[in-house]
Amino acid sequence: MSSDLSGIIKLFMGSREGVIPSVQAFPPLDIDQIASELDIEARAKENGQLNLPSTDSDVEDAAELDVLAEIKRRASKGREEYHSQMELYDDRARRALISGDEITLIDAAGQSALSDFEVLAVNDFNQLLNTRLQFEGRKHEFDEFRKTHNLVRLPNVVSSREWWFRGLFLAIFVVLESTLNGLFFAKGSETGLIGGIVQAFVLSILNVGAAVLYARYCLPLVVHTRPIIRTAGGITTVFYAVWAIGINLLIGHFRDLFTQNAGEVKVTDLLSRVWNASLFLPADAQSLLLVALGVLLSLVSLIDAAGMDDLYPGYGSVGKRRADAVSDYVDRKSRCLADLTQRKDSAIEDMSRVINLMKNTEFEFRMAIEGRKRLHQNYRAYLSHLSESYVRLLQLYREANTRARSILPPDRFKRVSIPTDFLSEPPPPVLPDLAGDSNSIKQIIERMQHFIKVVNKQFVDKVHHYQTVTGLTEEEAKRDVDA
Repeated sequence: MSSDLSGIIKLFMGSREGVIPSVQAFPPLDIDQIASELDIEARAKENGQLNLPSTDSDVEDAAELDVLAEIKRRASKGREEYHSQMELYDDRARRALISGDEITLIDAAGQSALSDFEVLAVNDFNQLLNTRLQFEGRKHEFDEFRKTHNLVRLPNVVSSREWWFRGLFLAIFVVLESTLNGLFFAKGSETGLIGGIVQAFVLSILNVGAAVLYARYCLPLVVHTRPIIRTAGGITTVFYAVWAIGINLLIGHFRDLFTQNAGEVKVTDLLSRVWNASLFLPADAQSLLLVALGVLLSLVSLIDAAGMDDLYPGYGSVGKRRADAVSDYVDRKSRCLADLTQRKDSAIEDMSRVINLMKNTEFEFRMAIEGRKRLHQNYRAYLSHLSESYVRLLQLYREANTRARSILPPDRFKRVSIPTDFLSEPPPPVLPDLAGDSNSIKQIIERMQHFIKVVNKQFVDKVHHYQTVTGLTEEEAKRDVDA
């Protein structure tokens, strides 16, 4: 979002590569070492013994010229170092100066960051609006359903996890009843336990399956608000009760004949036994236990299947669609708020870095100016040191020369002329006006601080659009009252 500000930051950070010159750029001379290298003492004694230079000499001899050349060489090297370091300081000062074009560029980058923040916030809000409209539609559908069917309670919304968990229990019930029936049917069966389980599985499906079908499609009719539908629900309940008891009694009698006839049961024999049986109950105790277990599993399966959805027809589906709409809105709102916060933090971070860079720029600019002044002072001291060294070296030569002479030395030995062509002090550097640059930096800092406040204000304003679900429902209720 703030790519323009990032470019500004890279621009100013990339220009901070000037190296502060060392204060040891002009090291002091070692007079004794130079005198030794130029062999001052020996040459002075040798020339003095020859009474050279002559008494009326007005020009320097070779030894004096060597001293002059050595000082001149060092002065030249110092001058080059001075100009080189001064250029570094000047370049650093120039880079730290903020031009009018750069002020305009930074201001435009800040404006662009604000515009990008506004555009992206509006785009997020539009996406959230679609989710909000879906939620309002589902809520209206939910409210109309409750109003039409005179429902006050909340629906029983079954999650997918619970739905599969209940389905797993039904499968366990089928397997359990099949296993139990198989154990009971194994007695008298030529195929043993395996054959008994296969036959028992079919009977278990008829028992548990009927309970599931009744719980899912018939039991909800019993609680319906329309009388005719409740009547139909009551009729189906009677049919289910008759079926659940009848099928299990039939299974019990079937087992009696199954064990008696070694696994072969004729339909006519089964019907005759049921008709003639006392109280329609099986004769064998295990068969009677099988009937009780079958009825119990049917009831448990009914209760489990009834919990897979709201008992009132259609109420669970309407409630689930509304709950999904609420979840979608909350998720979308959270993502939008996270994105908006990240963009706000990113923009403020870039603007804060610009402020810090401007403060560093002002500091580095003043450091560069102070460095120039310090460099000039060091160079002046170095030129003075060279002058003193030149005088000292000439004095060493002339004193040694005078001691070795048999006649008076030249009158010029009594005076030393300091060369002005290369040992003269340079003019002080012209210091730039800091007022204009300080004002420019201050202006940029104030603009960045202004942009930060605007971004924070925009963020607060946009957050109000990201309503909670409670806020949406209260807003909708208010619209209904106004209408």
